[in-house]
Amino acid sequence: MDKLLVKYMQGEAKLTEMQFIDQWIIASEHNLKYFTHFKLIWDISMLLRIENGIDTEKAWQEFKQWKKTYLQLLSILYPRC
Repeated sequence: MDKLLVKYMQGEAKLTEMQFIDQWIIASEHNLKYFTHFKLIWDISMLLRIENGIDTEKAWQEFKQWKKTYLQLLSILYPRC
């Protein structure tokens, strides 16, 4: 799902993919929260990349690792999501 969300954020998703994501977001509160967190992190990372000239591939790998840790923390804090 993350790869599809990246395409969505980059404006490269096809119409059917965009519709799928829109439906996925409204399907559950958990999906909405996930998308909102993902977009927030994406937006911040784009600002940092522009300001610091960050290697985007390295940043993506670091983001994926951070996301994994973040989701583990969320599952502990909010076990029902």
